[in-house]
This record gives sequence, C-alpha cells and structure tokens, in this order.
Amino acid sequence: MPPEADKFIDTLQLSTNDRKRLISEINKGNRPVAQGMERRRPRFDFTPSAIAILIVQPGGGKYKYSVTPRNISTGGLAFVHGRFVHVGSVCICALKTLSGKAILVYGKVVRCRHLQGLVHEVSVAFDDEVSVEDFVELTPDERRRLQDYEALHGGQNTSVTSVHGPACSSGGSIPPVDRRSTRGSALVVDSTPGDRSAITPWLRDVGLKFTDAGNDKQALAMIQNQKFLVAIVNCKKCSSEGLDVVRRLRKAGFSAPIVAIDVDKDPQQEAAALEAGANACLSKPLESKSFNTAVANLTSDDMMAA
Repeated sequence: MPPEADKFIDTLQLSTNDRKRLISEINKGNRPVAQGMERRRPRFDFTPSAIAILIVQPGGGKYKYSVTPRNISTGGLAFVHGRFVHVGSVCICALKTLSGKAILVYGKVVRCRHLQGLVHEVSVAFDDEVSVEDFVELTPDERRRLQDYEALHGGQNTSVTSVHGPACSSGGSIPPVDRRSTRGSALVVDSTPGDRSAITPWLRDVGLKFTDAGNDKQALAMIQNQKFLVAIVNCKKCSSEGLDVVRRLRKAGFSAPIVAIDVDKDPQQEAAALEAGANACLSKPLESKSFNTAVANLTSDDMMAA
C-alpha cells in the first residue's frame, strides 16, 4: 500500500538509540578505502534523527518517507530505509542547514543495497552539488580532506551522473576512461558466445577486464578469491534459474553492483530482477551505449564509495 498522501512514513520505526546503533553497525562493516581511491569524493557523517524525502519511481508512483540519513558529500547522500527503492527513482530531499534553513535538494537513486531483514541502504546522487559545510560541522581534519579533494579536482566537472532507471535507457554520458588502464575486473555469469564477443570490448572501453563464469557455482567460487567491481548476469527473461543466480551472489556476500541482462522492458520483469538484488537491467539485443552507461556509472568512484 502506498503511504498516505499527506504523511511521511517511517518504515523502520526505530528509536533514536536504535538508529544510532544501526548506523554504527553499518559503518563498522564498511570496506577500507583501497589504494589509489583517494580521488573519491569525501563523505562525512550526516546523522540528523531523520529527513523527509519524496520518491518518484520510474513508473510514476510517488511516495513520502521519513528516513535515517547516514552520510553526505558534495555530490550525494546515503540513507537507511525499510523498503526497496528502484534505481533511477527521482528523490527530493528536505535538508536542514546548520543555521536552521530548510532547502529541497533534487537527485536520483543510484544504488539500493539490501543489508538485513527489511533494512536497505539507499544512495542518492544530487543533480547539483551542495556545500557540505552548510549541513555538517567539519573537524579541521575533515575540512582539510575536503579542501584537498577540491584542489585535486579544481576546474573539473565533478557532478555525479546517475544510472538512468532500471531499464538503463540509452541516454546519459559515460565517464572518460583511459583505455590503456584497467580499473578492475567484471564477473560475467552464464554468458552466451554472442554476449561474450560483444561484452568483452565494451568492458575494455570502461577500463574493466572480462572474467567469465560458466555458471553460478563457478561464480560463487570466484568471488571468494577475487575482487570484482561489477557482475553481469544473464537473467534469461527473469526465469527462476536466472534470478536465483543473482540471489545466490547476494546471499554469498557479493556487494558490488549487479547488471541483469536479458530482462525485457516490462515493469514486472524489471521489478523481479531488482528485488532479487540487481542494480540495473538491460534487455536484448544488447547495445554498447546503454551497456557502457550502466556499467560505467555503477562502477564510478562516487558510486562505489557511496
């Protein structure tokens, strides 16, 4: 049931102390920053008791929620929520500055990660950058981190590009990547020979190596011994077999983005893939532009640091 039109729904229903404990546990589980990743936008704890948001899903549904924020950067924020939110949903956040001024900040959901039970972590990329110091009182060390980042990226357009909805439309720009460099590996599960021949050069275009797993058992073994920036999974028209691969990866602790391919442009199929744990969906025949846009945005520095 959608929330009442005039009421912001708190889907977690936690006390203030329980919220703090939940955020603390999530922070403890964070992955350490890898070497060479200091170019990511600095993120800072942002922990008012709750913020009000309006979510407009790709299908047009509008929902009002009161959510628990976790952190904020110049380009986005992360919050904890008791429901799944579709990637690509428009998000209007009512944020209050340190001076008490309320402002509306527009963005898009770029990631929804299941944590436990009903708890999901949602990452939002702002349409326009904000001043972090309007919302967070930074320590001297935190201010230096922010200044170092701004100095490093001076004169560059550091605005965040979001994934364009569950179906990953062909619009959007692809972050520039030096084709001579490799940022990491992509795990491709149960691909057909035709998919492999197409996907391999496309992944190279966004700085990723192709690593093929013939089935879910091979994939589960590989993720225990190798780090992947993204997984590409053939969901076979959202068959139970295809969706089970996504579910097994998530159950095994695979936290990187998953792109589900061979998902028809049908709301039910897209919803099934996203509920199983995918971050984006692509229909066949695959197209290089929509594929590269989805993969590049999901593995961008801002996305992976969220």
